[in-house]
Amino acid sequence: MKYILAVLLCLAGAGSAMAADCSKAPFCETRAYFTDWLAACRPGEPRYCSVNTYVHNQSAPAGIDYQLRVARPDPQSPLNVSLIAVERFATTSKEMIFDIPGQANLVVAPEKLSTPESVNEYVVKDPAIVAELVNAMKKGYTLAIRFTDEDGNPASAHFSLMGFTLALSFIDEEADVPSPARQARSEAN
Repeated sequence: MKYILAVLLCLAGAGSAMAADCSKAPFCETRAYFTDWLAACRPGEPRYCSVNTYVHNQSAPAGIDYQLRVARPDPQSPLNVSLIAVERFATTSKEMIFDIPGQANLVVAPEKLSTPESVNEYVVKDPAIVAELVNAMKKGYTLAIRFTDEDGNPASAHFSLMGFTLALSFIDEEADVPSPARQARSEAN
């Protein structure tokens, strides 16, 4: 009996050690694909979740030129939007234009952008612009981000918005973010 108990405890320990190895994809994340978007939530608290899409380039060292990320750092935080450049970086002294045909053409001034984590991640830091941009992205089909590269040349990145709304709903459900209707009802009581 002691031997069986010891084996079970050993197996349980080995199983949890194997489950804790998050060094390889999918990095212990809960992931789902929605057309052109990857939705991912990291384990633990707070529950960081994001939806991501890419400009693929098979000849680029990373296989992509740009990544667009819409993230919610925790269930109580608002969304944030960032463009990640892999090789052709943007200058932070010029505006960035987010164009969703038929929905929005948002000009984001340099002071409304930041690079808090790294020099190649450009975050829209104005919550009102982020809200307007996300709402337009839910209704649109494509997004073109136009900017000036670090050499002073015009540049752009084009993204599909197919699957964006479902991917966003997925991360909100995974992170237990209250839906606006549920939140409004609970605030009324």
